Amino acid sequence: MTTPRTHLALAIIAAAGSASAVLAQPMNWDGSCGTNLWSSCCWNGQSGGACQNNNNFASGSAACPDCPPYPGVTNDVDMGWASVTLDVPGTVRSMFAWSPFTLANDLYAADQAMFGGQLTVMPGGAMRHGVFISEATATIVSGLAIREGAEYRVQGVTTWQGGGITLDESMLKVLPGATFRCQANAAIAPESVLGQIVNTGTFRKDSGTGTTTVNALVTSNALISAEVGVLDLVAGGTLSGYIQSLAAGTLRLSGSSPFVVNTSLTTTGAGQFHVNAPFTVPAGATASSNHVTFGANTLRDGAGMHTIVGNASFRGTFDGGGSTETELGSFLTVPASASVSLPNHLLVLNGPSSWGANVALAMGASSMIRNHGSLTVNGDITATAISPTPGVVRNHVDWIKLSGAGDSLFDVQFFNHASFTLFAGTLYCRAFTQVSGFSMLSGGSLGILNGGTADILAGTIGGTAAVRGSLRLVVATLAPGNAVGAFAVLRAPGGGPANLTFDSPQSRLEIDINGVNPGSFDTVVVEDHAVLAGTVRVTFTGGFVPQVGQSFRILSAGSIAGAFLTLDKVNAPPDLPMTLVYDAAGVTLVIGPTCDPDVNCDGAVNGIDVEIQELAVGGDMADYCLPDADFNQDGAVNGTDVEAVELAVGGGGCP
Repeated sequence: MTTPRTHLALAIIAAAGSASAVLAQPMNWDGSCGTNLWSSCCWNGQSGGACQNNNNFASGSAACPDCPPYPGVTNDVDMGWASVTLDVPGTVRSMFAWSPFTLANDLYAADQAMFGGQLTVMPGGAMRHGVFISEATATIVSGLAIREGAEYRVQGVTTWQGGGITLDESMLKVLPGATFRCQANAAIAPESVLGQIVNTGTFRKDSGTGTTTVNALVTSNALISAEVGVLDLVAGGTLSGYIQSLAAGTLRLSGSSPFVVNTSLTTTGAGQFHVNAPFTVPAGATASSNHVTFGANTLRDGAGMHTIVGNASFRGTFDGGGSTETELGSFLTVPASASVSLPNHLLVLNGPSSWGANVALAMGASSMIRNHGSLTVNGDITATAISPTPGVVRNHVDWIKLSGAGDSLFDVQFFNHASFTLFAGTLYCRAFTQVSGFSMLSGGSLGILNGGTADILAGTIGGTAAVRGSLRLVVATLAPGNAVGAFAVLRAPGGGPANLTFDSPQSRLEIDINGVNPGSFDTVVVEDHAVLAGTVRVTFTGGFVPQVGQSFRILSAGSIAGAFLTLDKVNAPPDLPMTLVYDAAGVTLVIGPTCDPDVNCDGAVNGIDVEIQELAVGGDMADYCLPDADFNQDGAVNGTDVEAVELAVGGGGCP
């Protein structure tokens, strides 16, 4: 039962004779009254009017001669305006203290204990069973035990200065407008059964450069702040509202229990935010971090979105069908030797990223990495498929492998829409498709696992290294060299053939020439078969002017089929003739008039070539390997072309 404060004040004044005498005297609830009734306990040898009547038992009266010597679980006790120290265990139904109260032992409240003045908790202080309400300021000097289902409710400001807090199957509740200040480098922990912290105000660590560990289930929809040192939440919970870490502080989510975002969570501040525990953003929920470090034990789960607007370090497992997205100004780091698993997740990179050497990436069929920034790989990495169908990587800006001379096994489907550059080693993909953009193999090679084919649907592929596997160009360009150099199509280890296919009339081979010696013009080497079509564009660079009689072996292959349809010339004298000469193993650019009577490219010059020329003039080009049947290049396809081939086969030279 409670008693109004006005009634209590009048009762105390009447019993003591003067209000000032009552207010001036402290009282210890320590058994010093002996067998005297609680209602007539005096101090300093005084008696009579100077005695303190500081109780209001269940009867509701100011004086209670029939009450037991000390309050019991059925009693309400009003400590009034006297300062009280609880030195021995106390048991009440309800208790009210409006002046400073010092808790130095167990206080059992069957209902509640309300502290309207300063509350000080000394070593040994404990709250048991009921609801303990601190309306003003409270100081936990060196530890506090909250047991037996008790609830400590902070309505003002509570400062925890030292010692551990035992929160055993009980609750610490911070109400709106209230603050719980952690200054102890100690722990909030259970004895046997996990307790709870419910924060709708401010829960912050603002002193102590060490670690404050919170081993309690945390539910917060307001502010949790680490201003200095480390605030480590280790038992999971439900988070919304704000998480703040100032420049000198670190807020860490640890342990094996999940932290679940309820609706929305925003993390702010210049300090550190570490996630090293299960972190769930459910469908419909959002999380936003100005920066975050994901640790090795991270399990980012849920179908919601986590947006990172600052820097991030990335490792752990990301699942649940959700997405993690870095904003334009952010920088993502995947540390060297980190393990990242994406069973079912979308990772969107809008800012730059740096991946260290020996990163191990695992991707499921429903996972995707979309790069809209500059992604740099600093060493050899490994990506494995954790489902029969590999995950997908889509590059929309810059994807660069900067270093690492070994093999990087990237068991994913890679789609390039922009700039893809390999400076070192060989990167093997399950499949590589270029939708648009440019792939530059500048010292690093592109390999296709299991001997597959790199499909260049549009854009350009080039450089001075190799495709290991097969290469197909559709409406696309092959540009060997970096300025000038050699480009190769070679077999992948243990894989299928190494073929080069110009797959449409819109495909093109670009050849740069700045000299006649080997190494001064572009070349293509194909280990197996080359199928030719489209255009050859020859550009003379560096002021080099070709001369009649010079020749350039621009393509070599195990075998060839077809022919280029068009020869374009850039920076060449307009009246200088040049011809592509085909043989069974490649193509040579010859400066000046020339002809090759081996029109079926079988490596032999004989009467069969005359027959094939006759068929070609008649429209049957099935076995004809030159671009067109106008063998004498007079602009007309007729019998004179057959005569010219017959003359050349007989050793009579070119027409």
